Amino acid sequence: MPGTRTTTRRPGEIRDALVAYLGSVDGDASVREIYAALEARFGEPVKPSSVRSALNFGVGDLYARTGRGRYRLRRRA
Repeated sequence: MPGTRTTTRRPGEIRDALVAYLGSVDGDASVREIYAALEARFGEPVKPSSVRSALNFGVGDLYARTGRGRYRLRRRA
């Protein structure tokens, strides 16, 4: 959004928040739910590109894509 300022985050901060959120939900979550949860956690806008990037880089290792725009945390054995 024009005029919206966002904080520069440390490397891995979005990923860590994603893991914490997905670990707290029962089942999967939509990108919209994830985005809203991260904004609530940080108390300010989060760059959508940062959320998409963290989701895309984590698929396979950290998260599983359960459907279009839906993700869940992979269970560790």
